[in-house]
Amino acid sequence: MNPLACIQNIFPLIILSIFGSFALSQQAESSRQMRHARGTAGDTELEKLQLTEEELLQDLEDLHRLVRRGAEDLTSLNCPPCERLHCSPKKASKLNCKGEITLGVCNCCPRCAKVEGESCGGKWDYLGRCESGSECAPDTSTGIQINSQPQQGVCRRRLSVPVEAHGDWSHDQPPPGPPTCEPKCTPEFCRTNSKAICSATDNADVPQSCQGQCQHTSCLACQFITEEPDCGRCSTDDFRCIRRYAKCLRRNHCSKRYFPCLLKETPELTGKFQCKVPECSTSL
Repeated sequence: MNPLACIQNIFPLIILSIFGSFALSQQAESSRQMRHARGTAGDTELEKLQLTEEELLQDLEDLHRLVRRGAEDLTSLNCPPCERLHCSPKKASKLNCKGEITLGVCNCCPRCAKVEGESCGGKWDYLGRCESGSECAPDTSTGIQINSQPQQGVCRRRLSVPVEAHGDWSHDQPPPGPPTCEPKCTPEFCRTNSKAICSATDNADVPQSCQGQCQHTSCLACQFITEEPDCGRCSTDDFRCIRRYAKCLRRNHCSKRYFPCLLKETPELTGKFQCKVPECSTSL
Protein backbone atom coordinates (compact mmCIF):
# COMPACT_ATOMS: atom_id res chain seq x y z
CA MET A 1 0.00 0.00 0.00
CA ASN A 2 1.29 3.44 -0.85
CA PRO A 3 2.46 5.24 2.37
CA LEU A 4 1.34 8.60 1.08
CA ALA A 5 -2.14 7.26 0.52
CA CYS A 6 -2.22 5.93 4.13
CA ILE A 7 -1.22 9.32 5.53
CA GLN A 8 -3.90 11.00 3.47
CA ASN A 9 -6.51 8.58 4.88
CA ILE A 10 -5.39 8.92 8.55
CA PHE A 11 -4.91 12.73 8.61
CA PRO A 12 -8.62 13.60 8.59
CA LEU A 13 -9.19 11.23 11.52
CA ILE A 14 -6.44 12.96 13.52
CA ILE A 15 -7.94 16.39 12.82
CA LEU A 16 -11.40 15.20 13.90
CA SER A 17 -9.97 13.72 17.10
CA ILE A 18 -8.23 16.99 18.01
CA PHE A 19 -11.33 19.06 17.40
CA GLY A 20 -13.47 16.54 19.33
CA SER A 21 -11.20 16.73 22.37
CA PHE A 22 -11.27 20.55 22.27
CA ALA A 23 -15.06 20.55 22.04
CA LEU A 24 -15.36 18.18 24.98
CA SER A 25 -13.03 20.32 27.08
CA GLN A 26 -15.03 23.45 26.22
CA GLN A 27 -18.27 21.69 27.15
CA ALA A 28 -16.82 20.57 30.47
CA GLU A 29 -15.61 24.11 31.25
CA SER A 30 -19.02 25.50 30.37
CA SER A 31 -20.72 22.97 32.65
CA ARG A 32 -18.37 23.83 35.49
CA GLN A 33 -19.10 27.55 35.09
CA MET A 34 -22.84 26.89 35.04
CA ARG A 35 -22.61 24.84 38.24
CA HIS A 36 -20.58 27.62 39.87
CA ALA A 37 -23.11 30.22 38.75
CA ARG A 38 -25.96 28.14 40.11
CA GLY A 39 -24.16 27.77 43.42
CA THR A 40 -23.54 31.51 43.64
CA ALA A 41 -27.18 32.23 42.83
CA GLY A 42 -28.25 29.75 45.46
CA ASP A 43 -26.07 31.47 48.05
CA THR A 44 -27.56 34.83 47.07
CA GLU A 45 -31.11 33.50 47.42
CA LEU A 46 -30.18 32.01 50.79
CA GLU A 47 -28.81 35.37 51.93
CA LYS A 48 -32.03 37.03 50.79
CA LEU A 49 -34.05 34.43 52.70
CA GLN A 50 -31.98 34.96 55.83
CA LEU A 51 -32.44 38.72 55.55
CA THR A 52 -36.18 38.28 55.22
CA GLU A 53 -36.26 36.10 58.33
CA GLU A 54 -34.32 38.72 60.28
CA GLU A 55 -36.78 41.38 59.20
CA LEU A 56 -39.64 39.09 60.16
CA LEU A 57 -38.18 38.57 63.63
CA GLN A 58 -37.81 42.33 64.02
CA ASP A 59 -41.43 42.83 62.97
CA LEU A 60 -42.55 40.21 65.46
CA GLU A 61 -40.62 41.95 68.23
CA ASP A 62 -42.22 45.28 67.30
CA LEU A 63 -45.66 43.67 67.26
CA HIS A 64 -45.06 42.09 70.68
CA ARG A 65 -43.94 45.46 72.02
CA LEU A 66 -47.11 47.11 70.71
CA VAL A 67 -49.31 44.39 72.21
CA ARG A 68 -47.56 44.74 75.56
CA ARG A 69 -47.95 48.52 75.44
CA GLY A 70 -51.62 48.14 74.51
CA ALA A 71 -52.18 45.85 77.48
CA GLU A 72 -50.67 48.50 79.74
CA ASP A 73 -52.86 51.20 78.20
CA LEU A 74 -55.97 49.12 78.83
CA THR A 75 -55.36 49.30 82.57
CA SER A 76 -56.05 53.06 82.60
CA LEU A 77 -58.58 55.24 80.82
CA ASN A 78 -57.24 58.39 79.19
CA CYS A 79 -60.15 60.72 78.48
CA PRO A 80 -59.87 63.80 76.25
CA PRO A 81 -61.02 67.19 77.55
CA CYS A 82 -64.78 67.40 78.02
CA GLU A 83 -65.14 70.06 75.33
CA ARG A 84 -63.86 67.55 72.76
CA LEU A 85 -66.42 64.90 73.70
CA HIS A 86 -69.79 64.65 71.97
CA CYS A 87 -72.41 63.98 74.63
CA SER A 88 -75.75 62.57 73.61
CA PRO A 89 -77.72 64.11 75.13
CA LYS A 90 -75.66 67.09 76.19
CA LYS A 91 -78.22 68.37 78.69
CA ALA A 92 -79.55 66.37 81.59
CA SER A 93 -83.03 67.76 80.94
CA LYS A 94 -83.23 65.47 77.92
CA LEU A 95 -82.88 62.40 80.13
CA ASN A 96 -85.81 60.56 81.65
CA CYS A 97 -84.20 59.17 84.77
CA LYS A 98 -85.78 57.17 87.56
CA GLY A 99 -83.50 58.76 90.13
CA GLU A 100 -80.57 61.13 90.20
CA ILE A 101 -78.27 62.27 87.40
CA THR A 102 -74.59 61.43 87.41
CA LEU A 103 -71.71 61.56 84.92
CA GLY A 104 -70.30 59.03 82.46
CA VAL A 105 -66.95 57.25 82.58
CA CYS A 106 -65.04 60.42 81.64
CA ASN A 107 -67.00 62.61 84.10
CA CYS A 108 -68.25 64.78 81.24
CA CYS A 109 -71.59 63.59 79.87
CA PRO A 110 -74.78 63.41 81.95
CA ARG A 111 -76.09 59.92 82.64
CA CYS A 112 -78.90 58.47 84.70
CA ALA A 113 -77.65 57.16 88.03
CA LYS A 114 -78.52 53.54 88.68
CA VAL A 115 -81.20 52.96 91.29
CA GLU A 116 -81.47 50.11 93.76
CA GLY A 117 -81.50 46.71 92.05
CA GLU A 118 -79.96 47.86 88.76
CA SER A 119 -76.61 46.61 87.46
CA CYS A 120 -73.57 48.80 88.05
CA GLY A 121 -69.78 48.88 88.12
CA GLY A 122 -67.56 47.09 85.64
CA LYS A 123 -64.35 48.42 84.13
CA TRP A 124 -64.36 52.21 84.50
CA ASP A 125 -67.99 51.91 85.75
CA TYR A 126 -69.18 51.36 82.20
CA LEU A 127 -72.33 49.68 83.56
CA GLY A 128 -73.22 52.84 85.47
CA ARG A 129 -72.87 54.45 88.87
CA CYS A 130 -75.31 54.22 91.74
CA GLU A 131 -77.23 57.21 93.04
CA SER A 132 -76.25 58.81 96.32
CA GLY A 133 -77.07 56.69 99.34
CA SER A 134 -76.40 53.49 97.39
CA GLU A 135 -73.30 51.48 96.59
CA CYS A 136 -72.38 48.94 93.93
CA ALA A 137 -72.40 45.62 95.78
CA PRO A 138 -71.46 42.19 94.35
CA ASP A 139 -74.40 40.34 92.86
CA THR A 140 -74.75 37.23 95.00
CA SER A 141 -77.83 35.94 93.17
CA THR A 142 -75.76 34.24 90.43
CA GLY A 143 -73.19 32.70 92.77
CA ILE A 144 -70.49 33.36 90.16
CA GLN A 145 -67.57 35.68 90.78
CA ILE A 146 -64.78 36.25 88.26
CA ASN A 147 -61.78 37.68 90.06
CA SER A 148 -59.97 38.63 86.85
CA GLN A 149 -62.79 40.94 85.82
CA PRO A 150 -63.50 44.36 87.37
CA GLN A 151 -66.16 44.42 90.03
CA GLN A 152 -69.67 44.17 88.63
CA GLY A 153 -72.74 44.15 90.78
CA VAL A 154 -76.07 45.76 91.59
CA CYS A 155 -76.93 48.92 93.48
CA ARG A 156 -77.79 48.32 97.13
CA ARG A 157 -78.88 50.84 99.73
CA ARG A 158 -75.86 51.83 101.81
CA LEU A 159 -76.25 50.95 105.46
CA SER A 160 -76.12 53.92 107.81
CA VAL A 161 -73.17 53.90 110.21
CA PRO A 162 -73.78 55.01 113.82
CA VAL A 163 -71.91 58.07 115.01
CA GLU A 164 -70.01 55.98 117.57
CA ALA A 165 -68.55 53.85 114.78
CA HIS A 166 -66.59 56.81 113.41
CA GLY A 167 -64.53 57.16 116.60
CA ASP A 168 -63.02 60.48 117.61
CA TRP A 169 -61.99 63.18 115.16
CA SER A 170 -61.24 66.88 115.28
CA HIS A 171 -64.34 69.05 115.46
CA ASP A 172 -63.00 71.43 112.81
CA GLN A 173 -62.71 68.57 110.30
CA PRO A 174 -65.70 66.84 108.67
CA PRO A 175 -66.24 63.21 109.69
CA PRO A 176 -65.07 60.53 107.27
CA GLY A 177 -67.53 59.24 104.71
CA PRO A 178 -69.58 60.75 101.89
CA PRO A 179 -69.24 64.53 101.39
CA THR A 180 -71.71 66.78 103.19
CA CYS A 181 -73.99 68.39 100.62
CA GLU A 182 -76.21 71.42 100.95
CA PRO A 183 -80.00 70.91 100.74
CA LYS A 184 -81.24 69.69 97.40
CA CYS A 185 -82.35 72.23 94.81
CA THR A 186 -86.12 71.76 94.89
CA PRO A 187 -88.88 74.25 94.02
CA GLU A 188 -90.07 74.21 97.63
CA PHE A 189 -86.61 74.95 99.05
CA CYS A 190 -85.73 77.62 96.49
CA ARG A 191 -89.07 79.41 96.89
CA THR A 192 -88.28 80.18 100.54
CA ASN A 193 -84.48 80.43 100.05
CA SER A 194 -84.15 82.12 96.69
CA LYS A 195 -80.43 82.98 97.11
CA ALA A 196 -79.31 79.89 99.00
CA ILE A 197 -76.67 77.39 97.90
CA CYS A 198 -78.22 74.05 97.05
CA SER A 199 -77.23 70.66 95.62
CA ALA A 200 -78.36 69.84 92.10
CA THR A 201 -77.53 66.17 92.52
CA ASP A 202 -80.54 64.98 90.55
CA ASN A 203 -81.50 68.00 88.43
CA ALA A 204 -78.29 69.59 87.13
CA ASP A 205 -78.79 70.76 83.57
CA VAL A 206 -75.19 69.86 82.66
CA PRO A 207 -73.31 68.19 85.55
CA GLN A 208 -69.75 69.39 86.08
CA SER A 209 -67.07 66.95 87.18
CA CYS A 210 -65.24 69.48 89.37
CA GLN A 211 -68.37 70.01 91.50
CA GLY A 212 -68.22 66.42 92.68
CA GLN A 213 -71.12 64.41 93.98
CA CYS A 214 -72.98 67.41 95.43
CA GLN A 215 -73.11 69.53 92.23
CA HIS A 216 -73.42 72.70 94.32
CA THR A 217 -75.05 75.73 92.72
CA SER A 218 -77.42 78.57 93.69
CA CYS A 219 -81.20 78.66 93.64
CA LEU A 220 -80.86 81.74 91.44
CA ALA A 221 -79.46 79.44 88.75
CA CYS A 222 -82.54 77.20 88.79
CA GLN A 223 -85.65 77.37 86.65
CA PHE A 224 -88.76 75.35 86.04
CA ILE A 225 -89.07 74.09 82.48
CA THR A 226 -91.44 71.79 80.68
CA GLU A 227 -90.57 69.23 78.08
CA GLU A 228 -88.96 70.72 75.00
CA PRO A 229 -91.84 72.50 73.22
CA ASP A 230 -92.67 72.22 69.55
CA CYS A 231 -92.74 75.86 68.54
CA GLY A 232 -92.87 75.24 64.82
CA ARG A 233 -90.61 76.40 62.00
CA CYS A 234 -90.17 79.75 60.32
CA SER A 235 -89.21 80.85 56.84
CA THR A 236 -86.28 83.16 56.22
CA ASP A 237 -86.91 86.66 57.64
CA ASP A 238 -90.48 85.78 58.65
CA PHE A 239 -90.40 88.15 61.63
CA ARG A 240 -93.98 87.51 62.68
CA CYS A 241 -93.31 83.78 62.88
CA ILE A 242 -90.05 84.39 64.72
CA ARG A 243 -91.86 86.45 67.38
CA ARG A 244 -94.43 83.67 67.86
CA TYR A 245 -91.55 81.20 68.15
CA ALA A 246 -89.88 83.28 70.89
CA LYS A 247 -93.13 83.66 72.85
CA CYS A 248 -93.66 79.92 72.64
CA LEU A 249 -90.22 79.29 74.13
CA ARG A 250 -90.70 81.81 76.95
CA ARG A 251 -93.95 80.18 78.00
CA ASN A 252 -91.92 77.11 78.91
CA HIS A 253 -89.23 78.83 80.95
CA CYS A 254 -89.05 80.76 84.17
CA SER A 255 -89.61 84.52 84.26
CA LYS A 256 -88.31 86.99 86.85
CA ARG A 257 -91.83 87.82 88.03
CA TYR A 258 -92.51 84.40 89.50
CA PHE A 259 -89.99 82.20 91.29
CA PRO A 260 -90.06 79.31 90.77
CA CYS A 261 -92.28 80.17 87.86
CA LEU A 262 -95.51 78.32 87.18
CA LEU A 263 -95.22 76.45 90.48
CA LYS A 264 -98.43 77.93 91.93
CA GLU A 265 -100.28 78.71 88.74
CA THR A 266 -100.09 75.27 87.12
CA PRO A 267 -99.34 72.62 89.75
CA GLU A 268 -100.37 69.90 87.32
CA LEU A 269 -97.57 70.84 84.92
CA THR A 270 -95.32 67.86 84.22
CA GLY A 271 -92.06 69.75 83.82
CA LYS A 272 -88.68 69.62 85.53
CA PHE A 273 -86.96 71.99 87.91
CA GLN A 274 -83.49 72.31 86.38
CA CYS A 275 -80.42 74.08 87.74
CA LYS A 276 -77.29 75.24 85.97
CA VAL A 277 -74.02 74.28 87.66
CA PRO A 278 -70.91 76.47 87.15
CA GLU A 279 -68.26 75.04 84.87
CA CYS A 280 -64.88 73.98 86.17
CA SER A 281 -62.20 76.61 86.59
CA THR A 282 -59.12 76.13 84.41
CA SER A 283 -56.89 76.82 87.42
CA LEU A 284 -57.98 73.56 89.08
